[in-house]
Amino acid sequence: MNYFDIEAISNSSLAYIDPLSGGNPRLFRKFLDGKLPSIDSKAFEIGTLIHAELLEPGTVDVVEENIPTPKVREVLDAMWLRLYGTVPLEESLPIIELEDMDPLTFNACIPDDFYPKWKGETRRAKIIKEGASYWHALYLNRGKTMLDPADYHVVTGAVESLKLHPTAVNMLEGNFEDNYEEAVSELELTWTETWAVFGTEEVVELPMKSKLDRVLFNHTKKTMALVDLKTTRTPIGKFGDTIFKYNYHRQLAFYQLALKRAYPDYTFVDSYITVVQTNKEYPVECFHIEEDLLELGWDLMCSLVDRVAYHTHLGNWGNSMETLLGGIINVSLEGADYGDE
Repeated sequence: MNYFDIEAISNSSLAYIDPLSGGNPRLFRKFLDGKLPSIDSKAFEIGTLIHAELLEPGTVDVVEENIPTPKVREVLDAMWLRLYGTVPLEESLPIIELEDMDPLTFNACIPDDFYPKWKGETRRAKIIKEGASYWHALYLNRGKTMLDPADYHVVTGAVESLKLHPTAVNMLEGNFEDNYEEAVSELELTWTETWAVFGTEEVVELPMKSKLDRVLFNHTKKTMALVDLKTTRTPIGKFGDTIFKYNYHRQLAFYQLALKRAYPDYTFVDSYITVVQTNKEYPVECFHIEEDLLELGWDLMCSLVDRVAYHTHLGNWGNSMETLLGGIINVSLEGADYGDE
């Protein structure tokens, strides 16, 4: 099963229940019911592609002419995956031209928000007209992610900049500081977390998952460290502010929990973030996340999982945890206090 199809709590999903991020119990319940997507972004996609191209050069390629709109590309990518996603790369592939495609295949891949007021035939005609070149590019570059020139320039430029940074290379490609014997990339972990329900003596079982960019292992000393790759358009000198803006400290704490559950005999040692700025010549810096910041992230993560556990236990997702506890939120000069700090 694809990682993104696994129904479990991830760090990004916690935003759906975080009141400071616009979340609430009803929104999180929709996520649990599969009615909301995972919270990704264009930056997340670009970061994933940079990491893939860094580890396996040739992962991406460029479509230089007749690039379809993002909506059309989304449909064509879904169609390609549906028709040819499981065909081995070494196996010959007779391509079906878009104009010869079964309308049912189109309909299965066209999302509801794709020009919803248009007739099916009109929607298919738009895809065929815009997407012919892109469809052929997918065929000629099987196994690669096809990008428009702007995104391709960002991905390849960032990769080249990372390769010129010796510490980043050691973290993401090699044996960092000779302290670790093995490096594992794109590590997917799933587990069931037994969580105490706030204000009660009860516990609940919560399914959880994480996908980690890179984990370094020293099997002799039984230690492990986390390396996360981030992209930013904000000046890299302000990355300290970016950590709090996007709750990266909470994310690292969630990853730390995942590693502790997956490798209970190992000691978690360090967390690092390698950052590449996706503009202005792609500067790169490596950051060591100190323990006090990780502890703050841990507290924030626990406060949100507390909310999930509380609503799961009650089976009530209609009101906030504060309302169900009968409390009133205090407001002072510093703002509303949700007890998350």
